[in-house]
Amino acid sequence: MIGKTMNKFILSMSVLLSAGCVATSVVSRPVLHSEEVQGALGPYVERGEIAGVISVLSDRDYNETWDLFGFADVEAGRHMAPDTMFAIFSMSKTFLGAAMMCAIDDGVISLDDRVSKFLPEYADIRFADGRRPKRELTVRDITCHVDGLRKEKASLMNNTLTLREAARRYAEQSLEAEPGETFKYG
Repeated sequence: MIGKTMNKFILSMSVLLSAGCVATSVVSRPVLHSEEVQGALGPYVERGEIAGVISVLSDRDYNETWDLFGFADVEAGRHMAPDTMFAIFSMSKTFLGAAMMCAIDDGVISLDDRVSKFLPEYADIRFADGRRPKRELTVRDITCHVDGLRKEKASLMNNTLTLREAARRYAEQSLEAEPGETFKYG
């Protein structure tokens, strides 16, 4: 059990560090090697327990140590690279939450804003029978998983769509519950 937990932790940390590096555009920095990181994480890659690792460490003086080893795509034989992108699924909530709090602090967005303020197509979301909801969706509804949308379209899990197009397709779904009334993770 500890081994599986450690694998998930190592993979999660590697993915988070990679996403953070891509998000902060520091991928052009040189890759340096750390024997300690290679020794600690390398065996997991060698045993095939995880495909690959990108590790970025920084000391108090912002001296970075990068380690990249293993594969970004095992089947294609593509090795990890500083700009390797990862599908981080629910871990994106950490980044979204931090970005939203900054935008809220700056007065750019409010949790009580209607989603249609930013994405006009959300003003016309309806139930499958054509009824309109009692009120429009808010940012709070979306972030708290109480938007009432069906969340059935697997096609939204498509990395060829732009974020804007994925949002538009999401708005094409019909409601199954009133906004703000029913929790459904998605």
